Amino acid sequence: MQFITRFRERNTNKALHKVIENDTKIQKISFNGITDYIILVSYILKKLDKNNNEIYRNINDYLKYVKNLKSCISKQIYDQIIFTSDEQKINDFINFLRKK
Repeated sequence: MQFITRFRERNTNKALHKVIENDTKIQKISFNGITDYIILVSYILKKLDKNNNEIYRNINDYLKYVKNLKSCISKQIYDQIIFTSDEQKINDFINFLRKK
C-alpha cells in the first residue's frame, strides 16, 4: 500500500524547525509526518494568543483520530503513517502549553 504524502517532498525552512524546537523543547521536528504539522498549527495558534482550551481540543481531536486509525488498520501500515516519536512530541507540546 502506498500513501500520498506530498508534504514529505517539500523542503521546509530549517529555521522554522529550530524556532519550534527551541521554544517548545520538542526534539526532531522534521515535517515528515502529519503530527509535526499538527504541532505547527497548534504553535501558530498559541502565538496568535488563541485560547489554550481551543488548542487542547484540537490536539485531543487529533489524538482521537489517531486512535481510531490505529484500530482500523494493521500495525505495519499504522507505523508508516504515525511515528513512534509522535506521542512524545504531542506530550512535549502539551507541556509547552501548560507552561505558557
